[in-house]
Amino acid sequence: MKDQLNKIADRCWKTAVARFESARRMKRCHNASTLCIAMLSLEIIVINLLIFIKSLELNDVVITITTVCLSMFVLVLSLIISHLKYEKREEQYHECGLELSNLETDIKIYLACGKEISHETLKYYNDQYNAILRKWNLNHSDIDFEWAIYKNEKLHKASEDINWRKNNLLEVKWHLLRSDSIYHLLTALGFIAIIFIIVYSQPIETPTEGPKNPSIETQNLHIYKHTSSSNTISECNCIFSDIHFFNHNI
Repeated sequence: MKDQLNKIADRCWKTAVARFESARRMKRCHNASTLCIAMLSLEIIVINLLIFIKSLELNDVVITITTVCLSMFVLVLSLIISHLKYEKREEQYHECGLELSNLETDIKIYLACGKEISHETLKYYNDQYNAILRKWNLNHSDIDFEWAIYKNEKLHKASEDINWRKNNLLEVKWHLLRSDSIYHLLTALGFIAIIFIIVYSQPIETPTEGPKNPSIETQNLHIYKHTSSSNTISECNCIFSDIHFFNHNI
């Protein structure tokens, strides 16, 4: 009977440390998501202000498309984050962990008193454990459980559920694939957009207009001037010819 009660206490403790780890992960996700929304909004403003830097000669069309896409992305991301309710889940995980820790303490006190352990005693504490889980209707993830055990030296030595030869893989999985990592990558997305616009954006070259065809009135005026000039030259030649003929006769 004592071994069975110790197993219930051990189960309470394992579940409690996993819930506390889940609460810490929810807190990181809440902080990272808030920072992500704030930084993306700031980056959109910076991209719009780049237009006023004349030395960059940026393409207005590229900037407009980029800011519109980022704005829509921030709107959708905000709706998703509000639906995930990280802050509320953090409180629930933490409260569940506290109740399980208290139950584990009660079991250890009962064991320390050396009282007789009956079937009713085992059933009572097991029902208390299940009642706490039903009260907080949420569960921790496997990675939270594995990481909580890995961090705890006592569980590190006692647990047989985890292959500790894969500790390096577990650390990589925890740090790279945890939920808040995606928000750090999304925050960097805005900075990448700013760098892309500055480096690759070029102004749109407006096509140069070719020489326009002269209007009919301009052509007529040109012909008139040319004709007038030719008639004037012809008249001058006739006058000079008459003068020359007159001088020759004299």
